Amino acid sequence: MSLLADLDDLLPRRQQTGYRLIWTMLGEKNILGVNKDKTTAQHYSQWAVLNDDGSIRVGKRSFFHDPGKDQGLASV
Repeated sequence: MSLLADLDDLLPRRQQTGYRLIWTMLGEKNILGVNKDKTTAQHYSQWAVLNDDGSIRVGKRSFFHDPGKDQGLASV
């Protein structure tokens, strides 16, 4: 994960607008060799937020073992 930005421009602009920079990461890891007939996949999500001092806080990675069932808010 990376964010390329001019922090000397981005941070004052973010504070001036009052918005936060938040992004989510969704991914899938394929596990080969577990079963010859099919590929096993691990789905995960994670979030990050840009703090006032320019540091980035990253949330805990959440794994979804059954993507058809574990859909978070989408299943509500």
